[in-house]
Amino acid sequence: MRRYCGRGEFAELPSDDGELWMFVPHVRDLLDEARSCVARFDSGRIMYATRYAFGGAGLAEVTTFRVPQLATGPAFFSGRLVEALAAERGVTFAEVWPVRVDRSLKGLP
Repeated sequence: MRRYCGRGEFAELPSDDGELWMFVPHVRDLLDEARSCVARFDSGRIMYATRYAFGGAGLAEVTTFRVPQLATGPAFFSGRLVEALAAERGVTFAEVWPVRVDRSLKGLP
């Protein structure tokens, strides 16, 4: 594995068709469980979320991340990254939290 700009790692995967890489984003504790709509197992662990809310230190700096509460869950991408990749063929994203941002977080538009 090799680092990618401090936001995750690229892992080279075995392939007979040439180079194949997978991006693995860093895990950041940014899920606001109180404002998210989540279903839980009896143990209290989160099973899944139907609505996401994020917050916390570092949210303004991230472009891609995963959350520890959803270990096998999705990767999340900032609006900045989605806009940067919008012109690429074959790249699509599903909006899972509002584009409207908490303007109290420094560094966000």
